[in-house]
Amino acid sequence: MRRHPPRLPARIDFPWRVLPNRSADARPRLGGEDLEAILSACHGKIDEAWERFEAERKILAVSGLVGGVDPELCELVRALIRVHDGVLPSRTLAIRSGVNI
Repeated sequence: MRRHPPRLPARIDFPWRVLPNRSADARPRLGGEDLEAILSACHGKIDEAWERFEAERKILAVSGLVGGVDPELCELVRALIRVHDGVLPSRTLAIRSGVNI
């Protein structure tokens, strides 16, 4: 707004106090059971992500099929690796390279 005012259709007025509830009462802390439930859910997600990571490492380590892994997933992972040197490509780049995600 300061450097290119004509680009905006109208003036933007920001409130003087950006954090209006700054002096509000502190919320009560979570109890031990609540924290354990949150941590348990986090550990479950981490374990799930690690299993996917390990499966993809197995896919890349061999050229054939991997036991317990969908053959289409094996093909997709290997194709994506070839597109952008191991960096996950954008959808546009993947499609342009012949990989339809």
